[in-house]
Amino acid sequence: MSRSKTRSRRQRQQRARRQPVQLISQPSTTLAHILSISVLDHVLGWLLARPRVLQAVGVCLGIGLVGLALHPLLASVVSPPPAAKPTQMAPTNPPSAAQASSTEEAAIELVAAYNQASITAALVGRADVMAPYLAPDGSAWTDSQAEYQRRAARGETHNPALTRWGVLRVAVSGDAATVETQEQWDDQTSVGGQVISSRRGILTQNVYELRRVPTTQRWQIATVTTTSIID
Repeated sequence: MSRSKTRSRRQRQQRARRQPVQLISQPSTTLAHILSISVLDHVLGWLLARPRVLQAVGVCLGIGLVGLALHPLLASVVSPPPAAKPTQMAPTNPPSAAQASSTEEAAIELVAAYNQASITAALVGRADVMAPYLAPDGSAWTDSQAEYQRRAARGETHNPALTRWGVLRVAVSGDAATVETQEQWDDQTSVGGQVISSRRGILTQNVYELRRVPTTQRWQIATVTTTSIID
């Protein structure tokens, strides 16, 4: 290589070092479009002319960004855990007052129906009319059958009438109940078609012991205890 060529290459390298490198970045198209909006340009110019306001705006923006970043953490700490759903448990309370009252009323209604059936049974001379209201294994049913057998043997008929009655006490315990009443009866007794006795105002106090039938859940009278107050 000749000396002239070497000298020419060195001169070109020295000129390249002396020329300053221009590092002027051109704004992007989006930024140029934003700056071209006159309103934004005016606002930015106003803020740049007031550094204190610009500083306050920057502080507010910083606080807002910090709040947004901490919001999920604060929400998880402050929010209470979801309430547990109540579990359904079998009721252990005794029957309500309404249920107890309904049970007592059913027992009283049975006694009232039995009294009406006893009047019909006396008129027709048949004990089986009272059978639906009496427990088949109870003493009340046994005593009724024995009484009607006695009447049939004597040819005795009765014409009773319940003129007044009232409930003195009702007690229910599970499948057993007690109904205590006071009753006033009139009764006319005949034998062979002839009236042999006519009594009015027979006052009695009666205690009915009831049992609930498991299959039908209805009451039946097991025993009847009658005490004469006015005979």
